[in-house]
Amino acid sequence: MDWGYAYLLVMKWRADAYRSGWTGFQTTRVSNCKVISIGNLTTGGTGKTPVTLSLARRWADRASVGIASRGYGRRSRGMHDVVLTVDQPERHFGDEPCMYVRELGLPVTVANSRVEAVERLVARGVSLVLADDAFQHLALARDVDLVLLDATASDSHWRGLPSGRMREPWSALSRANFVLITKVDQAGEERAELLKRRAADWVPAERIQIWEQELVLSKSADEVVLVSGIARPELFEKMMRAQGLTIRRHFQFKDHHSYSSTQIEEIRKFSLASRVQRVVTTTKDYYKLLPALGDLGLVAAQIQAVPRLSTSLQDLDRYVFGA
Repeated sequence: MDWGYAYLLVMKWRADAYRSGWTGFQTTRVSNCKVISIGNLTTGGTGKTPVTLSLARRWADRASVGIASRGYGRRSRGMHDVVLTVDQPERHFGDEPCMYVRELGLPVTVANSRVEAVERLVARGVSLVLADDAFQHLALARDVDLVLLDATASDSHWRGLPSGRMREPWSALSRANFVLITKVDQAGEERAELLKRRAADWVPAERIQIWEQELVLSKSADEVVLVSGIARPELFEKMMRAQGLTIRRHFQFKDHHSYSSTQIEEIRKFSLASRVQRVVTTTKDYYKLLPALGDLGLVAAQIQAVPRLSTSLQDLDRYVFGA
């Protein structure tokens, strides 16, 4: 039996149940705010975090912006406003919510239920909520759905879980208001055009955007050690090599990884023995590693998401704000 195909059928049935409002499949609209879902058709690694940072910074000038997140990988339960005074906040709230607070200074609330998180953010004075990774969280009504497609994903990714990475079939894009094809700078035009054609079966062509990634990293050393706990570490390494860096070793861990003292010590010993002048990590991992590795020249590589056309942001602005 093709379990991936069966999984996608179940997810399609689930979406139909929410659309029809069957008992147990109701959607809740939270009043007094706009909800913008930034999600995926597949599991992690689509570049969602840089896109969320980019849009949150832009729209914070026009509204009171907050972020609702599940807080993947967190050890706490229930709903929490993310505060950085808690001991080991990344473990308590999740690494991405903490990064959003550090990078943006905006309200962030974590909860398994996005509805509860959005209601809490509205109570905190938020008028525009970015619902992180919420495309499949159909219990929450939203005003705009942005769906990211990773242009670097291999053909094997475009199959249903568990054989591939698809959470829903392509037809789910009919719920999307915009499709953002990401990492085109790394994948090339052929892959981008393929995804554009597939997405155009479900979304108007003028609402399919091309986004690229830009790396911000001051180059003060040629030899580095990389450390990453992300979904697509090979792409992170590729971007570092494109900067002309020599990578002595890349310590790769699973997405949202919580580093043990043994792993920290292994990174430290190798870096000191190799006499590298810099340890480079991701923005998401930086604050988890800083207390133990800060003396090794630890820096975060800032990856920024940028649309290829400047008019793309204006199109999103008009759709979200109506002008």
